[in-house]
Amino acid sequence: MAALTAPRGALLAAGAAVLMAGAYYVAFSAGAGERRHAATRDGGSLVDLLVQHRGPEASERVWALVDEGGADALEELEGLHDHDYEGLPLDNEQEGVLIEAVLGLGALAQDSDLAYARVQAMSDPEFWAAHCTWTSGRRDYAPDFFTSFGIQSLGVAGRPDLDEQLGRLRARDANFLHRFAGDVVQSSFYGDMRRELGGEFLSWLRGSSHEQDEDFEAWTATESGRNWFEWANACMRGPRPPASSEEGGG
Repeated sequence: MAALTAPRGALLAAGAAVLMAGAYYVAFSAGAGERRHAATRDGGSLVDLLVQHRGPEASERVWALVDEGGADALEELEGLHDHDYEGLPLDNEQEGVLIEAVLGLGALAQDSDLAYARVQAMSDPEFWAAHCTWTSGRRDYAPDFFTSFGIQSLGVAGRPDLDEQLGRLRARDANFLHRFAGDVVQSSFYGDMRRELGGEFLSWLRGSSHEQDEDFEAWTATESGRNWFEWANACMRGPRPPASSEEGGG
């Protein structure tokens, strides 16, 4: 997200979500946690389901793969972003599935070093500059939009080195932080919720947005949450700083 909103920088819900990224609002169906994962390989790969506008089935397949785990699941989730869409226009629902796959990779990354390496790569805009091969309604903003979820997925993974990973992002230049500080905060929040909820975390992530909002408000009332929130607001205050040579003009 380019900015924190009240009460959260990103509102992620299972049935539907409204995500704020700068001036853009995107609604997408994320599939209820209680829904049976009926999608199978016989129904087509994730790429097939996506390009055929079979959004609900694609959403189910993402989370079925997360539940399945293993090398094949990782390969199929990564393949959704690695596929060359050759400029194919994707609508909000289709991009919503791509977002879910980012978060799904974060879930796999809790136990998979290969998935974790992928999530770390997805937290950099350069990754998405090379991987956004579809035509997006966000135009040139699409790489930043997906970078936001890559950063948040570090918290979804909830690895022991999360603080180190977030410190790496906090050391980036002012332009990067102006764009992504809210997502760094969101990632820290997710990491704390994963530690608190344990095995119930993914159900929470795909559950009630109202419950998530309440938990975020409670988190920002803690010393750690308040410090993160104030840091992000300071980073995003004022006009966007010019890009440094490190950021390559992004």
